[in-house]
Amino acid sequence: MNPTISPYALVSAPAKRSRWLAALLLACSCAANATAPRVAPQMFGEEKAADVVAYEMAPLAGAALPDKGLAVAIVAAAFQAAAKDVAIDVLPAKPLAKYSLLNSEAAAMVGELRDLSEQEKATVTPEAFYVSTGAWYYYQPAYGNGLSWSGNPAELKDLSLGTLPDEDMEPYNKAGIRAAQGDLRTLLEGLRSKKIDLAGLPDLAGQYWVKSNYPEEADKLVRLTPPAWEKPWYVLFSKKHPRAGELRAAFVKGMSLIVKNGDYLALLEKYGGKQSSPADALDRLKRYRPAAK
Repeated sequence: MNPTISPYALVSAPAKRSRWLAALLLACSCAANATAPRVAPQMFGEEKAADVVAYEMAPLAGAALPDKGLAVAIVAAAFQAAAKDVAIDVLPAKPLAKYSLLNSEAAAMVGELRDLSEQEKATVTPEAFYVSTGAWYYYQPAYGNGLSWSGNPAELKDLSLGTLPDEDMEPYNKAGIRAAQGDLRTLLEGLRSKKIDLAGLPDLAGQYWVKSNYPEEADKLVRLTPPAWEKPWYVLFSKKHPRAGELRAAFVKGMSLIVKNGDYLALLEKYGGKQSSPADALDRLKRYRPAAK
């Protein structure tokens, strides 16, 4: 099954406002909940406020991606299944999306719970819709005989590791393992130069970035199984927005429908490659969304 996006799940076209200017001005300001003046999307002449906002996080969400990316496609499909007309907009920066959510300009935001402070979390109701995974990757030319592990962090204690700054390393820290931190470019260079043995990369985003920037290296990065961690993604519904309750009810209904009819797994395959184990993808979702079946 190959779902399509219907008018019931309208993804709004890039707004006519000068978003790059909005992002620049907002980047020069403090956090989205500070008292200093903020740049609101409506100030740049958006013809219709979005019901749901996301922010650029390729390949999960992006204004230039097919159907605005995997995350937006799943959210849109859920609303479509529930026959709920919504406008979903991908903003150029996370602070803009947070501003829209926290100031009740949008009823919901697509993102992570850790995008919000503890105080801000109390103002939303999260609904999980996707669980991404991350894994350890090694550079095949450096390890001709390969590497392996069973999932026990202690097995990596003699290797040099690198991760992105925001990855959850608590299980590894408890095992006395520390990892250097860097962006994707730094981690890839570290693998190629043998400064690190393993790089912890988000599976979908990491592979997308490597294929986009270093296509000649993509086949040289070997993924160790099982996954090293998992990360849930949510639609964060505002408790203050007047339409949030109605939209949340539709989203919950729609998610149940697309999981049952197979559209959910079809979307994962379409945007993220064929799932080696569809049951694993659903099991991960159930950990954060017990109603998923």
